[in-house]
Amino acid sequence: MFQIKTCARFSLVLLGMGLAGCATQQGGMSSGGGVNDADLAKNAGAEWLHSHGSWDGARYSTLDEVNSRNASELKMAWTFSTGTTGNQQATPIFHDGILYFPIHGQTVLAVDARSGKEVWRYKHELPENYGGFVPNFLGQISKGVAIYKDRILFYTNDSKLVALQYKTGEKLLEVQVRPYVHVNEAGEEQLGYYSTLSPLVVPGLVLLGQSHGEQGGSPAYLDALNPMTGEIVWSANVIPQEGEIGHDTWYGDSAETGGAPLWINGTYDAETNFTYWGTGNAYPWNATERRGPNMDMDNIGAAGIMAVDVSNGNVEWRTQLVPGDNWDFDTMAPPIVADVDGRKTLIQPNKTGYIHYLDARSGECFRSVQFIENITWAEGYDENCRPVGEMAPPEVGGDPILKCPSLMGGVNLYPSAYNPQTGMVYMPARDMCDKWGYDEIVELAGVKSMGASTEMQPGNELNTAFNVSSGVEVWRDEAADDGYAGGMLTTAGNITVYGSSNGDIKVVDATTGENLFTFPANITHKAGPMTYELDGKQYIAQLSGGIQLGGAAFLLNTAPDGGMLYVFSR
Repeated sequence: MFQIKTCARFSLVLLGMGLAGCATQQGGMSSGGGVNDADLAKNAGAEWLHSHGSWDGARYSTLDEVNSRNASELKMAWTFSTGTTGNQQATPIFHDGILYFPIHGQTVLAVDARSGKEVWRYKHELPENYGGFVPNFLGQISKGVAIYKDRILFYTNDSKLVALQYKTGEKLLEVQVRPYVHVNEAGEEQLGYYSTLSPLVVPGLVLLGQSHGEQGGSPAYLDALNPMTGEIVWSANVIPQEGEIGHDTWYGDSAETGGAPLWINGTYDAETNFTYWGTGNAYPWNATERRGPNMDMDNIGAAGIMAVDVSNGNVEWRTQLVPGDNWDFDTMAPPIVADVDGRKTLIQPNKTGYIHYLDARSGECFRSVQFIENITWAEGYDENCRPVGEMAPPEVGGDPILKCPSLMGGVNLYPSAYNPQTGMVYMPARDMCDKWGYDEIVELAGVKSMGASTEMQPGNELNTAFNVSSGVEVWRDEAADDGYAGGMLTTAGNITVYGSSNGDIKVVDATTGENLFTFPANITHKAGPMTYELDGKQYIAQLSGGIQLGGAAFLLNTAPDGGMLYVFSR
């Protein structure tokens, strides 16, 4: 582990906005008001106002009408077909009787939470020159929307913030936040940004992360905008640039092209006023160009966690969890803010096969707990959360080496959950290896290659629960499938909910892992479930559709038709 405290420069930029709309309405909705800062500060209960449920990222609901004693009574309340092809990775949000979520293909839906009838939909049209290998490889994925006052906030693949009137779907605002990746007339990919993550709304601001960089080399930023006007209030560098502490941990000018994308939205703590983000891997994957001739430079900012003061955009600290990142072990999963033995703590399960514990105020990493049995890349972590006994990376052009876990993790981008009643963290993980090789870095169509290759080995989906105080595994649900659960939900009713890559939606006892309810949906689940209350009844919702990660279908971006939203109640 390497941890620094620093300050980021920030700027004030006013961008233009468009007011045209392209929403269609079907059906109606109940009357009610919008969402203010006080509403957003509440724990998830009757309403689910954030993609992770609440600011702390715990994906914990205070609802208990459905509990470990009666979950076996769950039945299908209704279903909704998205009619789309591709990975559905968004957890819906819920307000005033309506579920809001994006689907594959840059489309936002509003669905009546009682009946499952579509209220409105909005389709964002990407520019004709948008694209190139990188965004097309990802296939128009969106991980969620946010709500603030009278608007649904959507961050598009081409880096635009779009605000939609929450009752009607009318477009109120469109702002180009960053230049987007596109192909010029010569067929060369022009570097820019795309985004796949959900916006995060904190008091008075909407936070937007840039996902491009892993393939292309554009350094990532965290941008804070006024959600009503689209004005950029501040921007924070993910990788420390000239004048920032940690810039000298990058060889030559590699900090300018080091990537470190933000793949999934972070979390927020009102007491510290810090927002916390897990950062992506450095570019290129082949570390020889960025770690120096002795391969000993840490590349601060990538594969770690950053804390930003939302009042001014200052980066308060960056904590490195995989120094130099030879393995594509980015720490993208959202850090969970929790009280652990009286200490405000960030809980960070990640690709390395370890859970890391960080002090939420200082960034000090004070503990690492192994949760994957088969680990070869390092012998462990020391008391300062720095890896020990790390194996040497492969030679460029030489034979690949067996690396466990694979670049898919461990815990990848799919969010874990934390239940303060059980004191357990619930993780959607994968126990598998890959053969990892370094290739020569070449330039293709104006973009440098990643300089690495991987060959996935067979592995298992692993859903597991760890006591955060003792660091001991309490239960596990292991399946011989090449995939992940899409994310976790846990509640005050002592249940944990997840969708398996084998097609099942499961509700288990949060304390023991005992299976209480299984629905064989026969479709892969890449989104985390959520829960809400309406008319005194609790519902559990799971957006489904996608492919198992790691196989040929993922590499070719093919997926089954028929994304579905399943909703259950007693």
